[in-house]
Amino acid sequence: MTETEEEPRHPDMVVPPRPLAQPDVEIDYYGLALVFLAPALGGLLYGYDIGASSFVLAMIRNSRDASCWWHHFSNLQQGLFISALALGALIGSHVVLVYLAKSIGRRKEIRVAASLYIIGAMMNVMSGTILANTDGNIGFLTLIAGRLFYGAGV
Repeated sequence: MTETEEEPRHPDMVVPPRPLAQPDVEIDYYGLALVFLAPALGGLLYGYDIGASSFVLAMIRNSRDASCWWHHFSNLQQGLFISALALGALIGSHVVLVYLAKSIGRRKEIRVAASLYIIGAMMNVMSGTILANTDGNIGFLTLIAGRLFYGAGV
């Protein structure tokens, strides 16, 4: 058999296509790192908050300064304090997935998330300082609402 002749094939035999020549593609590693930076930062903040919350919960149980309103949390209130962040993240991811993803665009979506994160942080601070001395349970409700906003921002 010479080089120009093809080998005889069976009629049912499938011949795989020849691979196409790949053009030389240069990868922008800096841009690739930036793409992965935002989700990694969100995961870092989420993990940091979980660790900080466990520290705060340990401080709440150790009543060194029992005159503060947050040292009188019941078990239900402690559970709400910890789980409000995860619930806020669940609600925020659902809203982004269903409503915001295609309607407002990626940049505005990041601005909304950052605004929610800042609002949640401000509400958390206000719950322990400004609203702590108000009548009723406003401080605790503000703390939970702040953690919901904070979670939606994450």
